[in-house]
Amino acid sequence: MRCSQAPIGIAVLAAHGLGCAAEQDAAGAPEAMLIAAGAWSPASAAEDPFASQAVELVRCSPFALRIEADWLEVDTSGCNHATLVFRFGVDTARGDRVRGEIAWAELVAPAAALGTLAFATTRAGVLWTLEVPIPSDAGSVTVDFELGADAPAGSALYFHVRNHGANNWQLSSLRVEHAV
Repeated sequence: MRCSQAPIGIAVLAAHGLGCAAEQDAAGAPEAMLIAAGAWSPASAAEDPFASQAVELVRCSPFALRIEADWLEVDTSGCNHATLVFRFGVDTARGDRVRGEIAWAELVAPAAALGTLAFATTRAGVLWTLEVPIPSDAGSVTVDFELGADAPAGSALYFHVRNHGANNWQLSSLRVEHAV
């Protein structure tokens, strides 16, 4: 089964034609859904659950968001506060697990700072967050969190990056594994 895909709004992301796919096992039960790196689009300021954390002028060039080797990359030299949204094409349930990876190149800034990475839904709020000290060596982290509430088709999952400095953060495709 193919999931519906939110309008990307970023030409380079749309060119990849990436969305999500729900798979079924031999018995017809849903196995997992893939959220491809290109399936994210910028959240509007009105819907951004992290808007209150923007401590300075938010600037976000569309050129700061791109697909790089099937990963979504956010370049904070052109986007210091980015919240991206994915709309579920199928119903998901409380307890479903979201898994993937976030990586970054060496992190730099004029003064010591923190880079913030987070995921949230409208119904359950912030589900996963990580603060990475800047400066810092290149690194990566496994993303693994549980949906805290049912998310019917059309519901939003938000990915947030906030950073002081010119850095690059990459998000892999994510798998949504249904609770048993």
